Amino acid sequence: MASHGFQQTRLPLVGQSCVVLLASRHPCVMPLTLLLPLAAASPTLRLAASCVQWCAVERSPRQYSWTGYRQLFEMVRGAGLKLQVVLSFHACGGNVGDLAQVPLPSWVLEAGQQDPDIFFTDRPRECGLGQRNKEYLSIWADECLVLPGGSSGAGGRRSPLQAYAELMAALRDAFTEQLGSLVEEVVVGAGPCGELRYPSYVEANGWRFPGVGEFQCYDRHALASLAAAAAAAGRPEWGYTGPHDSGGYNSSPGDTGFFAPGGSWGTEYGDFFLNWYSSCLLQHGDRLLHVANHVFGPHKEATQPLDGTAVQAHAVVRRLQSLIMSNDSGNGIGSGTCDGLGSCSNSSSSSLTAVAAAATVAAAAAASGMN
Repeated sequence: MASHGFQQTRLPLVGQSCVVLLASRHPCVMPLTLLLPLAAASPTLRLAASCVQWCAVERSPRQYSWTGYRQLFEMVRGAGLKLQVVLSFHACGGNVGDLAQVPLPSWVLEAGQQDPDIFFTDRPRECGLGQRNKEYLSIWADECLVLPGGSSGAGGRRSPLQAYAELMAALRDAFTEQLGSLVEEVVVGAGPCGELRYPSYVEANGWRFPGVGEFQCYDRHALASLAAAAAAAGRPEWGYTGPHDSGGYNSSPGDTGFFAPGGSWGTEYGDFFLNWYSSCLLQHGDRLLHVANHVFGPHKEATQPLDGTAVQAHAVVRRLQSLIMSNDSGNGIGSGTCDGLGSCSNSSSSSLTAVAAAATVAAAAAASGMN
C-alpha cells in the first residue's frame, strides 16, 4: 500500500464484521471505507464509495490532479468491486461526528478573504457582522463572478457554479472509460456535509443540540435576493433583514417569537420569508443538478425495459425516499454527522436512509438481471 500512497487498516468489530480503511496520506483525501462481513462464508460486498474532495483535486484554479484517485480506483478494480464517486464541494470538520478536517481549496479561502460575502453568514452580532461559515459557498453567490480562473472576458473571474461544472467535466474526461463500468454512480454534494441544506447548526459557531440554530441569510448576495423578493411581493420593508425574533443557536422554539406556537412564522411575513428561504435552496439544487445532467448526461447508457421484479424494487425505493423526506420534515433539524467517506446524514433519518440504500442496490441488481 505504501507505494500507492495509501495505508490499510483493519478494525475488527465484535461478532460479525470488520472495517477496512484505505487512508490516503494526503490530508484532503477522505478514506475509502468498506464494511466486510466476517460471519458469511463469502463476503457479498460489491460496491465501494470514494469521496472526491474539491481541495484534493483542484489545488490551483482549473488545475486538476487525479493521480491519487487513479491509484485508488485501480485498487477498487483489483478487488473486483464497483465504485460510487461522491463529488464533495464542502469542507468537513466542525460538526458532530466529523472524522477529519478537510477545508475548501486554499484559493477559494483566499477569495473569501478578499470577499467574505461568498460564505454563508448568520445574524449580525452586537459587535458587528455575523459569523462567516466556510463549510460551503453561499448559494446566493452561485452565479456571481467571485472565484479566480475565469476567462479574460470575465475579468479572470468565474462563478462557483462554473467551478463546480468544470470539476465535474474534469472528472468525466479523466475517467471516461470507467464511467458506466467501474464507476456505477456519481453523487454530487449540494451543500454542507454534501446535503441540500443550510449550515444552520454548526458546533464551531456555538450550536449545541437541541438548539433551533440560526438563519444563514446575511451575506450581501442573500440580502440582495431577499430585498428583490420583498419588492416583488409589494412589501419592500420585509427585505432589509431576516426575522428579528428567531433567537440564537441554542434557543428553544418556545423561547422565540418566531418559532413558538402561534409565533410570527405563521403570519403573512413569516410565510413570505420561509417560502423565500426554502425556494432559494431548491433553486440551488436545481441549478447544480442541471449542470450535472449536462456534464454526465451523454455518458448515460440506453435504458433497458424493466421486468416485474425491477419495477417493484424501484417502487420500493421511491416509497422509502418519500418516507425519508416526510421523516426529515417531521423531525426538523437534527444533528449532522459525517462518516469516513465525507458522507453525512441527519440522525433522525439514518435508519431509513440505510434501508433505502439497500433497496437501491436491490433495484440495480434486479435491473441488471442479478439474483
